[in-house]
Amino acid sequence: MNRSSIPVNTAGARISRAFRSLFPIVSLLAFGGLVEAGDESATLHVRVAVPSFARVTSSSLPETIEIQAKDLARGLIEMDVPAHVDVFSNSVNGFMLNVIAQPEVVAHIRLNEASLPRTIDLPAEGGVVTFRNQTSHNRRLNMAFQFSLRPDISPGIYPFPVSIQVEPIRGE
Repeated sequence: MNRSSIPVNTAGARISRAFRSLFPIVSLLAFGGLVEAGDESATLHVRVAVPSFARVTSSSLPETIEIQAKDLARGLIEMDVPAHVDVFSNSVNGFMLNVIAQPEVVAHIRLNEASLPRTIDLPAEGGVVTFRNQTSHNRRLNMAFQFSLRPDISPGIYPFPVSIQVEPIRGE
């Protein structure tokens, strides 16, 4: 296996480097005046807390959406191809997918993701979808959207009506 294909745990490496650089200072401060010269020993207890995080690492959400007269006549538009969003999270509890919508264009959002047990219906303002107890830190979400359109919009090209953010589910 060549070196470039070996997976690296960068968070662990950063913690290890920080500990190695702080250890001599902590040792001097903690034991400098307490331990006399000789063969004495002491125990140092260290606790490291790694904060949970989540982030979108890539996304294929389109930048724009074209709404045609036929879409307005039906009152809705569906994405032809599902979009993917890659999420990385270190939270053992999972993550929350924040769907942020543009209520100027859509009246209702229907989201279908393959791993969810059902279709998610969201209001025009968007909402939160929870993904609990994920076994993998990397997760690809394949999402199909259907948008109910506001009746007062005109045919045209609009910014894509949703954006995605993620947050870790913190310990409970």
